[in-house]
Amino acid sequence: MPNPPPEWVPKHTDLDGGQHWSGGIHAFSRSQKFAYDLGVSRWDKAAKKWTGLVGTDDSDVEDYLVWGKRVHAMASGTIVRCTWSHPDNKNVGVDDHGVNNVVIDHGNGEFAMYAHLQQGSLNPLCPKDGKETTYGLNIPVVAGQYLGLAGNSGSSKPHLHVHLTHGANAKMFAGNAASGLPLLFRDARNVSTIKKAMIGPGPFAYNPMKGQAPAAPYNLINLSPLPLGIP
Repeated sequence: MPNPPPEWVPKHTDLDGGQHWSGGIHAFSRSQKFAYDLGVSRWDKAAKKWTGLVGTDDSDVEDYLVWGKRVHAMASGTIVRCTWSHPDNKNVGVDDHGVNNVVIDHGNGEFAMYAHLQQGSLNPLCPKDGKETTYGLNIPVVAGQYLGLAGNSGSSKPHLHVHLTHGANAKMFAGNAASGLPLLFRDARNVSTIKKAMIGPGPFAYNPMKGQAPAAPYNLINLSPLPLGIP
């Protein structure tokens, strides 16, 4: 398989200056036992607090920093499902549409789901016809390949939901149909449980991420090759 185009390769520059991936573990069901809900955060100097918003308004999806951020495949595998047609919920707090998602088979019964992607943003390799609820696609992808944009389909607030399962057909939203697996970070660092006492002109220290982390909301995740501080 040829190498992916350069724009598909993930970079820390996917985020603007002073922005960090952030999030916590989302345990909703057996299949989502080790799931993450990920957003993007920045330090608001005026308000002296961390925020996931562009400004102070939070009523529209475009008010959220994570809206429209590129999502890449964590590892190589085969896309077995693409759900692409559901509209994004434009009004925050309202969840009345289905979920756009990509499911990747990594072999040995391990499947990854990327959920709440923007309508119309999925990788062009994903077919845009047929039955979206049917597993059975066979589309090779490589680590770092573009999958779609973070959106608000099937959610009340923009974010990226991602989790791994081990189970038949990767039916991730079917309750006990599949068992959740830990999703381990590689070459990443984080700052957990941000407190006001930690805030200063920067830089601040990151800890190597080992095992299943972060465990609490508002962990900052650093995927940059260089230390980053608060701007």
